[in-house]
Amino acid sequence: FMVAATVYILMAVKVKKKGVFTISGTLLGLIALSGGHLPHAVFAVIGGIICDLIIGNYESKGRMIIGYGTFALADFLGTVIPVILFGTASFVERASKWKMSEAQINEALSYFKVSWAVGFGLITFVLACIGAYAATRILKKHFEKAGVI
Repeated sequence: FMVAATVYILMAVKVKKKGVFTISGTLLGLIALSGGHLPHAVFAVIGGIICDLIIGNYESKGRMIIGYGTFALADFLGTVIPVILFGTASFVERASKWKMSEAQINEALSYFKVSWAVGFGLITFVLACIGAYAATRILKKHFEKAGVI
């Protein structure tokens, strides 16, 4: 999400209408759903809606940065929360389809702890906000000068 921030922020600044991130979250959710990841799809859509609510009228760069960070955090939570809340059975079933060994499965599951989720969630949010901030600088330096926005 840190690298993709420029594309998302450019899209938001160029369109300047409510629903940009809701549509993006829905598209991301459809991709997740095509892989059988229902919770990820739900979190992506909810994250897009929350992001649009935070951003509001698309005039404040600060709100855009926080909104984008929230969008990235929701996407991250959609991948981690199901394993933490619903146990490891679904992950073990999926991992066996991926031909992971028992040792690999156990190692992967050792990372699915609440403390890890909180830590990585914070890291995801911060890095997404940094990416969005860098995106606003890139847009100002290159796209505004060129007259694109």
